[in-house]
Amino acid sequence: MQNRVIESFDKKTKVLIKLTTELIFVLLPIVVLTIALTINSKFKEIGSSSEWSFAACVLFGQSIVKLGFGCVAAHKSVNGVLMTLIIAVLIVFGAIPSAVILAAMLNTENQGQTLFIIQGIWFFASVICYYWFGGIGEHKAAMEEG
Repeated sequence: MQNRVIESFDKKTKVLIKLTTELIFVLLPIVVLTIALTINSKFKEIGSSSEWSFAACVLFGQSIVKLGFGCVAAHKSVNGVLMTLIIAVLIVFGAIPSAVILAAMLNTENQGQTLFIIQGIWFFASVICYYWFGGIGEHKAAMEEG
């Protein structure tokens, strides 16, 4: 019964479900941290946690991997030059800045409000890139599977 429901989804919906499921597990440490901080009456500290930068690093990395895998799976229907440019942009403007922000969060005792805001923006950007570019890669791979 359950398999018939899942099989009735189109490929785009299946890709969206897969990406969302993976995102939930990336967010798991943030959920645990939120619970722990709430129990200790320190909920306001959630924004200053480096977990957001760590999650952004993972999501940018997954975006790159999924897009790359989709390109390899759909080797004949992909503009290799364009995909190389997109992957380079994801590395240079996504993954590397996320790692630098993470390092700053871990190595600075008094992170300022600006660093918290930048971390939040980068996390939000990583989620968008994960769904956008990871989704493209997953969709290309799904199209090749049939």
